[in-house]
Amino acid sequence: MGIDIELNTDADDLVYDLEYNRDDANFYKYNLSRGFCRILLYRELIDGEPELDQIARLTDTDVSEFYKMEAFFNDQELSAALKKVKVIGERKQALQDAIQRMYDPNIDRVLDTVNSLIQKLSVFNHFAHLLTNPEAVEHAYYFNNFNTDIGNGYIGNNFGQDLRNFKRFLEYAKSKGATMAYFRYE
Repeated sequence: MGIDIELNTDADDLVYDLEYNRDDANFYKYNLSRGFCRILLYRELIDGEPELDQIARLTDTDVSEFYKMEAFFNDQELSAALKKVKVIGERKQALQDAIQRMYDPNIDRVLDTVNSLIQKLSVFNHFAHLLTNPEAVEHAYYFNNFNTDIGNGYIGNNFGQDLRNFKRFLEYAKSKGATMAYFRYE
């Protein structure tokens, strides 16, 4: 067992409807792999510059929208976070910050980031050797063959396949009325 990354929206009831759940292929078509989860979740644990930041520099693409997608609170998380804040002024600021994150219509900015990375990395195709700090054994596997889907849509995906799945999900979510997307780790 490991930690997975999930894509969620402000319209999950419309995005993950009966039609979506009826087709098992949607899981493999729209999900991100544990490789993508690893480059986001473990970036603080590696020595040196995180891989996603190196990719951002290599492609001259701002990836901050991905990092912002981790800072979402649902109602339960917001309530728990606010209970931890004792000082009234800090509590008010924490609530304002959380509300701003909860209602940030970011889906177009995230989609622009994904599209930019797909376009710019497709010319490299194999770019693992351009990244430093290969902390994981699958480093070369994950960051090479960018233009080819080499996994099953979840297990064994490379970075290119994850970005294409991410793009498909964002476009699908927008078609269902979503205006915001965020990550959740399970």
